[in-house]
Amino acid sequence: MDLNQRLEQEQMQPGGPKLNPDEQRRFLGTFRERVALAVKASQVGQADIQQDFQAALKDLPGTILIDQNLVGDYLSDYLKIANQSQHPYRIISGNPPAHVEDPNAIVVAADQAINRDHIYLK
Repeated sequence: MDLNQRLEQEQMQPGGPKLNPDEQRRFLGTFRERVALAVKASQVGQADIQQDFQAALKDLPGTILIDQNLVGDYLSDYLKIANQSQHPYRIISGNPPAHVEDPNAIVVAADQAINRDHIYLK
């Protein structure tokens, strides 16, 4: 079994030991090295961020992970963007890490490590 398959298996098994659980909570269930794009909770309602997010999706593969608690009233806007871009999405209703001041509300995650240096809009 290759490393990516092992990581996927670890993520899908509830109750089992997890690799870097704090990192996974911070990035909505995935690892930092798989994140192509992230939107912070404080940015979600900004119209220019929504436009930039939609434009960035054209060049990005992956699944959109959306924390419904942090996106709040803007959930339908981001679901519309996901549907228009034909990206798969998953809605998450977890609790953000307590020690993070401005947690990630939306993450675009690739199926394998891509190691992008800049993942945040603006």
